[in-house]
Amino acid sequence: MTREFDKEPRYLIFGGLTFTPLTKNYMSAISNKANSIDMLFYNKNRIEELSEPVIWMQTIFPHKVNRGYYSGAYVVNTVNNIKVKNVKHFVSLTDTLDTEFVVIETLNKQKVILNVKEAKNSFKDLKRIYYLNNDRRVD
Repeated sequence: MTREFDKEPRYLIFGGLTFTPLTKNYMSAISNKANSIDMLFYNKNRIEELSEPVIWMQTIFPHKVNRGYYSGAYVVNTVNNIKVKNVKHFVSLTDTLDTEFVVIETLNKQKVILNVKEAKNSFKDLKRIYYLNNDRRVD
């Protein structure tokens, strides 16, 4: 994990759920949950394939597509059983989905199952309701 300075935060809003790289900045912001995330990485074998962990942030933009989901800041493990390596890989996986449903699984076995078409189309509503400009900033 790194600390980032002089950079706009990177994120992706997908189906009203917000994802971002796990940085020291974010760990500081969620200090009450940081210990549980640290414990996930205690065993280095679990993250050796990750060049940049992706976290499912606590921020959720409520929408019918994500009804019933509440995040506690979970580290993303897979998208449709494909191991996520970093934020750009995660964005690529979500952008190229060709299935009816997507299953996003976290390291602590939480699962999010969304209808892909509804998740992709939801940003039109979210943009209007929550005055959002973009669904992502990944550079």
